[in-house]
Amino acid sequence: YFLESAVDWNTLESKVEEACELLVRTIPTVSQQCTITRGLDSDTKVENMVTVMCSQADIRAIAQRPVGNYDCQVKVTVRSQCDSTASATLAQQLTKHWSRLSRVRDAFLDEYAITFLTRAVALLYVFDSVREVQTSTVVDDRSYQSELSFNLYCIGTD
Repeated sequence: YFLESAVDWNTLESKVEEACELLVRTIPTVSQQCTITRGLDSDTKVENMVTVMCSQADIRAIAQRPVGNYDCQVKVTVRSQCDSTASATLAQQLTKHWSRLSRVRDAFLDEYAITFLTRAVALLYVFDSVREVQTSTVVDDRSYQSELSFNLYCIGTD
């Protein structure tokens, strides 16, 4: 019983992650230079990586009544190498990281992102998004790691 309810609970989150991953894959410079994964299923830690995760999908209540729409919390992590090498200085590595980060951020803020996300995965309808993206960056284990956090408003069906 627990596994069945866990699978049912994860259905919408999985669809949102898949649609967001597909959107990131449309960014040529990012998809050519980075490994792109989704969810917590990736144990891979590579130097240049983008991970998409939908951590929660809560039913939205309007006037204290659930209406069947979901508020999905999405986190996109962009990770880039920050080792100085013969071919790139730390400043150049940081510049590459900021470039990747801005391209990913811009893809989700683009006016056509909602349409893309809706068409990317069957039985998922994204009807709105928060146009604010929260960003945080840290240096972690010899890499720059930035997280973009935002919400998508969806209707998901099984």
